[in-house]
Amino acid sequence: MTLRVKPNISSWPSNQIFPVGPQTKYFQLALKPNISSWPSNQILPVGPQTKYFQLALKPNISSILTFVNAMSVRAATRIQDIFTAAKLLALVIIIVTGFVQIGKEQYICVLNFPFVRNLPRAIYISIPIVTLVYVMTNVAYFTAMSPREMLGSYATAVTFGQNIFGVAALIIPIFVALSTFGGVNGLLFTSGRLCFVGAREGQLPGIMAMISVTKHTPMPAILFTGGLSLVMLISDNIYSLINYLSFTQWLSVGASIVGMVYLRFTKPDMPRPIKMPLFIPFFFLITVLFLLIVPLMAAPYDTGMGVLIVCSGIPVYLIGVVWKSKPRAFQRFMENVTVLGQKAMGVASTS
Repeated sequence: MTLRVKPNISSWPSNQIFPVGPQTKYFQLALKPNISSWPSNQILPVGPQTKYFQLALKPNISSILTFVNAMSVRAATRIQDIFTAAKLLALVIIIVTGFVQIGKEQYICVLNFPFVRNLPRAIYISIPIVTLVYVMTNVAYFTAMSPREMLGSYATAVTFGQNIFGVAALIIPIFVALSTFGGVNGLLFTSGRLCFVGAREGQLPGIMAMISVTKHTPMPAILFTGGLSLVMLISDNIYSLINYLSFTQWLSVGASIVGMVYLRFTKPDMPRPIKMPLFIPFFFLITVLFLLIVPLMAAPYDTGMGVLIVCSGIPVYLIGVVWKSKPRAFQRFMENVTVLGQKAMGVASTS
């Protein structure tokens, strides 16, 4: 039971507070300063209309992407590719502009960022690429902004665009919105499958472990995740959601690493295709401990709520998984729900 309760406790908060709702609110957070930076005669006037636009945008974004992910894996991955490319294009524009500024010797505070040269061979190539892109982006920022201006900016990329591009600065908010839109799609794509795997392991209702017989997508899990995201949009306090998410996420990651270290000592002969030196997980655990203690001190209420959400998975696990002799009426009800869901969505079990 100990080995089984850990993945359930991990998947429970993942399906409750990690869905696309917080990411949709990030979309709003990213869009808000960008809309405010547009001139009043361009695209959308700033005022009460902007607030209504944002209120309507959040559920529509969530609903559209839920529909796309439920209907077609190819369409979802195409959206992800396109909007990731848009994000990289925006970063390339900023980086190239920054180097042009350096060439003109028109810079305010360029810092010498150290580049990591000797990365372990086991690390995927994406890590150095992402590191390089974002370091270069920050170098470019400092060609047009002082550190004080950067710290005081509500949207750093927008401020950079206003200082460099003038009238053409509108392209930066557009690319930021495209980037966050792609982020929403990616999180929905991932969280729906996380819910699907949890159901396949018997930790969620069986209907969640089924896929569409025509679309070949985990439609029930995606629709469930999308519905949860719409519920989350009721809250206007995005920072509380961020605190809930970060604390529970790092708590889960830390517990996983502790389990890995425990198995290294208790079952040293287990087959391990990738075996890292022990000092790496120990160092990582120290970092995770820091990421758990700081939010606990800075926002104790929010982190306490995150702990309660995690602990709420224990009775759900005991009732839903451990308790085998459930009343016949309850079992019949769940069977009827499963059959109804299968007929309504055209889904079937993968087994």
